Amino acid sequence: ENISKAAKSSGVGGSLAWAFNQQANQGNTPAVLETLESLHRSNYNYRANLARFIASPCVTLIMGAFVGFVVYAIYSVPVAIIHQTAEAVYP
Repeated sequence: ENISKAAKSSGVGGSLAWAFNQQANQGNTPAVLETLESLHRSNYNYRANLARFIASPCVTLIMGAFVGFVVYAIYSVPVAIIHQTAEAVYP
């Protein structure tokens, strides 16, 4: 049974099917698999770091907006009361 054809037909990816191809890689399958693992691990780490560096400022901005709305909600009521009282005293 040809492992390369089985891997290609199962849809796991061309690079993995190429790693199991005995005509192209005679006895180098473990080395090719380690190279593929290293490549995919570095791609994953790059994307994870990129997402982390993008998400961190966004979370900070969202938290700042939330705190701003809470502060506005707390202080808008006393300001409105003072404004209404001032209009009642000085027409």
